[in-house]
Amino acid sequence: MSGPAIASTIAQGDGDEEEVESVRDWSRMPADMVRICASLLDCNVDRMNMSAQCTAWRSALGRTLRGIQLPWMLIPYSRTCLPEPHILPHAHFFCFLSNRGHKVPVPPYAFTARFIGSYPDGWLLVAFGHAVSYAVLNLSTRVKVKVANSLVWSAFPLGEPMVLRAATLSGSPANKAACVVGAICTTVQPTYLCRTFLAFSRLGASFFSDVTEVDIEDVIYAGQSFFCLARSGDVIICTPEFNEASHPNYSLQVHK
Repeated sequence: MSGPAIASTIAQGDGDEEEVESVRDWSRMPADMVRICASLLDCNVDRMNMSAQCTAWRSALGRTLRGIQLPWMLIPYSRTCLPEPHILPHAHFFCFLSNRGHKVPVPPYAFTARFIGSYPDGWLLVAFGHAVSYAVLNLSTRVKVKVANSLVWSAFPLGEPMVLRAATLSGSPANKAACVVGAICTTVQPTYLCRTFLAFSRLGASFFSDVTEVDIEDVIYAGQSFFCLARSGDVIICTPEFNEASHPNYSLQVHK
């Protein structure tokens, strides 16, 4: 693979300008200089793009990636109509480290998905369609794993449809059996009374089986617990306790 090159134009002669093109082969840059240039790039995507330019740069850089990375910000899709099926659209993410956007191809089945949350390594939690179904999707590997779309507990033994407002994961979806989804769900009763629930399920399950009615604003996962911010200002700490053969249970602690 030939390396990156730059062409320059040199004017010669008294009155006549003769253009002579000289090409500089940047693949011959000393390896230590390549590493110095790469050290100025904070974003790992920019570093990987640099190493992909030629074999010499890839050999010089190896897999020297920075350990600390900031999350990307998803830029809302602004087009009013979908592109033709043969045109692959891209999701645009703003990178704070490189101060510009990155484009990531989107699989056709996710063209109109609603973004809910994310997890490192390219995982997104999204909602599909009007008859809502949920899944975690990896834009890099195209792996998709379903997320529960109904509540099942003593009040709703047959399953109650719900809207998933926000959710987070206890671990990487790549290990589905050990990944718990903590979610804020809302149901609408026949009287049009909205009820909000904090619910948990294993990733890939058909329903949320551990449900508590509480007015939650947001939920994150840190350490070994889910931290939930209630509308009252209290922080509810939920610690999943489960084995791989059963649904997750959890213990609750309320901190005012």
